[in-house]
Amino acid sequence: MHAAVGSYFAARGAPRRRRSGLDDALLERAATALETVLGEPTTRGVLVERLRECGVELDPTGQAPADLLAWGANVGLVCRGPDTANDEPTYVLMGRLPRVEPDEALATLARRYLAGYAPATAGDLGAWSGPPVTWARRVLAAIGDLTETVDADGREAFVLKAEGEIDDTSTVRLVGHFDAYLLGYRGRELAVPNPFANRIQAGGGFVMPAVVHGGLVVGTWRSHVKGDVLRVELDVWRKISGAIGNEVVDLGRFLGVRTSTS
Repeated sequence: MHAAVGSYFAARGAPRRRRSGLDDALLERAATALETVLGEPTTRGVLVERLRECGVELDPTGQAPADLLAWGANVGLVCRGPDTANDEPTYVLMGRLPRVEPDEALATLARRYLAGYAPATAGDLGAWSGPPVTWARRVLAAIGDLTETVDADGREAFVLKAEGEIDDTSTVRLVGHFDAYLLGYRGRELAVPNPFANRIQAGGGFVMPAVVHGGLVVGTWRSHVKGDVLRVELDVWRKISGAIGNEVVDLGRFLGVRTSTS
């Protein structure tokens, strides 16, 4: 991921950094200071104080500390460390990364994306990874010997070759809030019928738990525990031919409680 898109996000963040007062000269001084002050996992507040002692002044009440750390991560300088006992994040030097050529990294990223999300369009890959769709088209062309195109409701989509047919017409899944299945594409119209789109995301970016039948979202669900019983409530707008009981039982197994549905 770092070799594939790190430099892109570092460049894209330049306007935001300038608004925070992080010009190139300050970044150069900060990079040198970080090599000195990040000898151990360090919280943001402590890091800002140590940088000040090295002559790098950051407004602790503004976005400059966060923007500096984002830049440091994108250029391969810092990464997250272990959280403190109070669940406060810390930061450490990233250390030497294995050398991966950007083109190789981009091809790997696209191939792994298709393994998890195909069929998907170039626009889907771009929306998921961040860079523009022109980048996504170039990357997909570079791995053209590994893919083939299919029609996705009138749009050109890509799948990996030799994956085989998957019979999922009767498979029922209960997926949770913000499930990756509903976040991996530019839009959800192939998985969520338009009349019900606002039932999955009513506003504010909140994605509801969904009932998925054969890849199509057919309802929502919620749960609550009373005593030692997990009760799952379904709001389904289309008949389900597969069994949903196994999904409910598996939730109970995970939580260590009995289950019921309504």
